[in-house]
Amino acid sequence: MVLKSLLLRLMLVVAALVSCGAFASITTEGWHPLATLASLLPLQLAALFWALCVAPKAAVRPPAALMPPASAGSAPAGGSAAGWPHQSPGGV
Repeated sequence: MVLKSLLLRLMLVVAALVSCGAFASITTEGWHPLATLASLLPLQLAALFWALCVAPKAAVRPPAALMPPASAGSAPAGGSAAGWPHQSPGGV
């Protein structure tokens, strides 16, 4: 696991260096916005690959997703079903 993390970080560093080198090679007299975007492509692809490798698997769910849903007919705590906390259903 440690080796995988190290390799992924190394891949990000190498992609960042490639992106910086590609950006530095763009000439000032022929600057084009698409060339800037293309120079960032290696870093973007490496970041996408990193995110897909580090992301939890689909079977792992957060604890909130495991809780049962609240029933629609239950009254809120401390009030009536209409949601008014200062009135009780008895009309006090």
